[in-house]
Amino acid sequence: MGKEPKPLVHACSRCLATFTRATSRDRHVRTVHEKRRDHKCLHCDSHFGTAGDMRRHCTVVHDKVRAHKCPLCSSCFGYACDLKAHRTVVHEKVRAHKCPLCDSRFSNLGALRTHCAVVHEKRRDHKCPICNSRFGELSNMKRHCTVVHEKIPRPRRRT
Repeated sequence: MGKEPKPLVHACSRCLATFTRATSRDRHVRTVHEKRRDHKCLHCDSHFGTAGDMRRHCTVVHDKVRAHKCPLCSSCFGYACDLKAHRTVVHEKVRAHKCPLCDSRFSNLGALRTHCAVVHEKRRDHKCPICNSRFGELSNMKRHCTVVHEKIPRPRRRT
């Protein structure tokens, strides 16, 4: 017969998380609750809670390894969670975050927050350094600078 799974006996005293090993619980407390980041990347200023997280960062960010390939298209990702998010947003077209003020829906909370700030609150936090025109999104301000001030024509959209 197969091995019985180990019971989850090591509980975090600060949250509801449980672990099969005391060392896993201790690592959780250090990295999640105490926010310790003792492992510094040798290539940049990033810090990580575990050596494994730092190694994964180096592989993905600095070595540019993209081991997680989408089976539905040619996109590749460094992290499995990014592949999962890609499939959900791009292929399944899930838009789980609905604007409370209109019918717009978004795939992530950040996009919803930007929408609310720009559309409903009329915020224009990004100012052109040359002509002081204001924009709701940084990408629009950068495009404005390129097209208007650098006189580089905007690429035409494919139809």
